[in-house]
Amino acid sequence: QRRPSAASSGGGAPPPRRNIESIYQKAEALGVSLSLEVAVDACFGQRRVQHVLLCSGFYVLHDRGGSVCPGLAPGSCETDGPLGVLALLRAFALRGVHASLFCDAHNGPVIKAGYDAMLEYFGEVDAEVAARLRTFSRCLPFLSDQPPASGEGADDHEAHVADIFRGADCGGGTFAAAAARVVRTAMRLSHVVETAWGSAGPGPIDCLFALERLGVPYRNIRGRDISEHTEPIDALWPSACPAGTGAGAGGSSSAGAGERMEKLRRLAGVRPDALTLGIGDGGNEVGMGKVAHLTGIAEMAPPGPEYVALSVNGCQRSCDHLVLSTVSNWGGSAFEMAANVLFEPDVDYMAALKAKERRLAHLEEHLLRAITSPGVLSVDGIDPSLQHSVDGMPFDPHHRQLYELLWSLGDSVCQRSLRPKS
Repeated sequence: QRRPSAASSGGGAPPPRRNIESIYQKAEALGVSLSLEVAVDACFGQRRVQHVLLCSGFYVLHDRGGSVCPGLAPGSCETDGPLGVLALLRAFALRGVHASLFCDAHNGPVIKAGYDAMLEYFGEVDAEVAARLRTFSRCLPFLSDQPPASGEGADDHEAHVADIFRGADCGGGTFAAAAARVVRTAMRLSHVVETAWGSAGPGPIDCLFALERLGVPYRNIRGRDISEHTEPIDALWPSACPAGTGAGAGGSSSAGAGERMEKLRRLAGVRPDALTLGIGDGGNEVGMGKVAHLTGIAEMAPPGPEYVALSVNGCQRSCDHLVLSTVSNWGGSAFEMAANVLFEPDVDYMAALKAKERRLAHLEEHLLRAITSPGVLSVDGIDPSLQHSVDGMPFDPHHRQLYELLWSLGDSVCQRSLRPKS
C-alpha cells in the first residue's frame, strides 16, 4: 500500500490540502488499521462476498447545465467518485462477485453515463471481458428519497418508520423527516435491486462499499449543509457517533441502535452482518467516521478561512475497512490493482487491454471524457469551471501519472504466481 501524498508536479493550481496524509499517520499511531491489503482480502479471501452494493456520488450545485432529474436543484455529480467506483465494480464483477451500482436521482445520470461508457469501451477491447461485466454487474435504476406518489404505499412507509424508529427521539420536525427519507431509501433500494436483477437475482447484499460518498452530517468542505441534495444511503453503514452528537436517522449511540440497523438493512435487502468498506480523501465521506473524530484528527481543517474542521463536517458513519487516498478515484484504482495482484480475476482484462496497446490511464481518460461530456457534465468538485479535471487537478499530468504508476506496479507483479482463488 502506497501512503497517500499530495500531488505537486505539473500544471494547474493545487487543490486545498485536506490533511489526508496527517490523518493517515495519526490514525495509524492510534492503532487504527487502514490497510489496503486487508480490505482486499476481506472481500475476496476466505469470507468471499457474493453481492456488493457500490455507492458513490457527491452532488455539486452549479448552473452550467448537464442532465438533471426533474424537481432537483441545478447541479451534477462531481468527477471524483464515478471513475473510482467503476474500478471497484471491475474488481468485483471480474472475480464473479455480483455488483449493484447505486444510482440516486442526483448523481445517477453521471454514474450511469460512466457505466455505459465502460461497457462500450470493453466491448471494443474484448468481448469476453464485456460479457463478464454485463453478467455480474447492474447499474441500478435511479432512486429518489422523496415522499411517495399517490398509490405508492404511503402507509407502508409510515409503518416502517414507526417500527424501526420506535423509542427513538424523533421529536417531529427534522429528525422525523430524516427518518422517513432513510426508510424510503431502504425500501426503494430493495425494489431497484430486484428490478435490475430480476427474480433470479444474486440474493441479499452482503457487502456495502462507499467511495467518495457524502455521509451524515452531509456537510461539504466549507461546512455547507447539502443534506437536501444527498439521498441517505449512508444510513446502512455503522454509526461512529462522536460523544455529544446525534448520528442522524438510521443510527445513533443510544440503546436500540443495533436493532434499528438490523431492521433497516433487512428492509433494504442487506444482510444484517454485511461487510462494510469506505474510501475517502477528506473526512466527510462514508466510512471516514472510523478516524474523523479521533483526538488530534477532529481538529484538522484544510488551510484557509473558508474551510471547516472535521469536528464540523466529519462523517459520522464508520466501516469495517477504510482506505484513505489523496483522491478517492485513486483509491478505487488502487483497490482494483491490489485485487489483481492478490487474487486472480476470472478474465484477465489487463492482458486484454495490453493486446490492444492500451493501459489503465487510457481507460480512465476515456471514462472522464464520457462523464464530462456536454449532455452529462460531471464537474470538478473544487472548481466546476475546470475542464477535464478532478479535485482541482487536470488529468494531465496528475492523474495520468498516478494511473501509469498503478498500472506498472500491477503489471510487474502480475508476471507472478498468484495467490489461489478461494
